[in-house]
Amino acid sequence: MAGDLLLENVPQKVYDFLTAYIGATFQEHIFHADKPWAGHEARYTQQKGVTENDRTGLPAHSYFSLSNHQVAAIRKYKATMKTLLDHVERPLGIVSSKASLADWDANPNGRVDMLIDALEREEITFEYYKFEGTALKNGENTPGYKFYQEHDE
Repeated sequence: MAGDLLLENVPQKVYDFLTAYIGATFQEHIFHADKPWAGHEARYTQQKGVTENDRTGLPAHSYFSLSNHQVAAIRKYKATMKTLLDHVERPLGIVSSKASLADWDANPNGRVDMLIDALEREEITFEYYKFEGTALKNGENTPGYKFYQEHDE
């Protein structure tokens, strides 16, 4: 599994905003739970911008998603969303063929509109690797989450 977009770190205030005001759905799963940030950060960095879809060895990560049900809230909080989306990148490797996100990196000022356009067609999934600046781990900062080892997916 892979996200359509990537937000490396989700601070608590971003989580609170996305869940309370936007209606984002955060999965309670950690994927690659056997791959800690330390020792696998190099693989994360190496994979950024690669045009192949090889996610082997990436550190522990999780996902949240938005759908067309959140479009009105995104429009209402457009300025806050723009600030948030300034930190969002295309994912590690080419994992999504969603044409409406193709110009993500080339058009940072149009990201909110690109996201809305994409959401009007389909759900968009974001992957993240840290919560509140701390790498996702096998239970230490994610109580109640289910864990999947790299090859359990």
